[in-house]
Amino acid sequence: MAGQSAILLSRRPMEWATNTIGDHVRAGTPEAYGYALRCPVCKAAVYHRSGAYNRPHFAHYSGNSNRECELYDPRVGGQVGASGSQPRHLASFDFGAPALIWVDGELASLSLWLRLPKFPSGYASRLTITSSSGTRTLGGEELTRTALVAIPLREPPAKIKTNPPDLATEMRIRDVFSQFRLSGNYFRTVTSGGVLENPNAALELGEEYFYVSQHPLPEPSPPALKIVEPSKESRGWWVYRLFLRNSPHTRNDDIADLRSYLGKSIVPPKPRVEIIWPPASRFDADGTAVFAETVKQLVARSDGGPPNVETGSGAKVAIADLGEGCYQITLNTSEEDAIVWVSSGTRRRVRFVEASLATPGGVILTGADGRADLASISAADVARQAGAVEVSVPSERLWRSARLNGNRLSPLPNGKSLTLEGPLQDLRFGAFGSVLCAHQVTVNRVNENPWYAKIDRIVAATAGLTASEGLKSIRRKHQAVRWAVENDAMRLLPLVLSALSSEVSRGVS
Repeated sequence: MAGQSAILLSRRPMEWATNTIGDHVRAGTPEAYGYALRCPVCKAAVYHRSGAYNRPHFAHYSGNSNRECELYDPRVGGQVGASGSQPRHLASFDFGAPALIWVDGELASLSLWLRLPKFPSGYASRLTITSSSGTRTLGGEELTRTALVAIPLREPPAKIKTNPPDLATEMRIRDVFSQFRLSGNYFRTVTSGGVLENPNAALELGEEYFYVSQHPLPEPSPPALKIVEPSKESRGWWVYRLFLRNSPHTRNDDIADLRSYLGKSIVPPKPRVEIIWPPASRFDADGTAVFAETVKQLVARSDGGPPNVETGSGAKVAIADLGEGCYQITLNTSEEDAIVWVSSGTRRRVRFVEASLATPGGVILTGADGRADLASISAADVARQAGAVEVSVPSERLWRSARLNGNRLSPLPNGKSLTLEGPLQDLRFGAFGSVLCAHQVTVNRVNENPWYAKIDRIVAATAGLTASEGLKSIRRKHQAVRWAVENDAMRLLPLVLSALSSEVSRGVS
């Protein structure tokens, strides 16, 4: 009997490996799909495996099935990592994880993208993605940064091959492809698109999703489900933008109704975290906020307590409590990627790039008395001018997302410029900026040039004269946070913090 037990133990799947910095990673976690993983016992290269009949485990490329390797467990006397650090189980994030991205465009058939993983410099294999749309091969420098590849709506959408063969990479991308199906695809909304949720993941109240399927939603829908935009249909595919109501008074009934209608598990809202300052230079297609590499300080708002921060380099960061659910995050080193997250809640990915790449050419307003980028504070001044106001875009594709007084432009302009008759009341270009003007508001100040003179008209028009008057007493970031909470003006906090940071020489910070 003892001999049989020994045989059974020797066949136990290998559960642990170590990464490039010596930390332990466990099979079945996101880190298990990392690169350059090694056996903690014999130090040989290993890869992650899983299937319909086998639980997730690691295997040696050489085929070795040494009993010591398979039975290794750092929690019961195993060695710690080569760096001397203990295993990390909570912050198991892979900064180069592949994902399927939905981009909200005019044509549903052209809106599915694969976000390729970020490979380490010197990665030897080339990736070939083959679909009904054609073949694309990537390698070398292309793989050292996040890349997006357009793929068709199919099940599976495409095929992946690597040369020289890299079975671990092929398996993790095939696993992503397998999550897209002919019906029931939910993309959690980020900016003008979404990231595909795992088919087994529950939907969350208070969130927006893109629903993509070959089967339209039945009518009528329950009151807890709001269809934000009219549905789109293209080549047999239906696209909806859905919002799941979050009302404490009807929460239990809403969960039951939505579960029955959508056939999905529904859960109450989880703790959330958002980056509210400084304003992002842009948002990538996967919703990642992009900042210049010179940005070393962020302000996050969290309703789940102090956020956690995981950096791509593994370096620690300083987190200070500003009060009212806002936290200041200070980076001690230059980073390319970071993830801000709260336990059992949401996470927000941020990227840092060269300053010249962080801010691409934006939407420009040109009037008789000035010119301004739509994302700048001075854009409202140009938009208020009477007469012709020229709107220029860096790409004609941006006209598709433009909104003038809440409506799409129709017909779409032919070219990169459009002349409108000012003053403009409401012009929006998504992440490229927007202006909202209330021309009837007039505010006079005694002080010739206080710091808040740049934005008091915007605040007065949006949050009222009382909120505008309250700007006079603000001199520190924590005062700005309290002002925003008291005046129900959290949406204006990034603007106020930006103005504060530019007045350091005057004792305002």
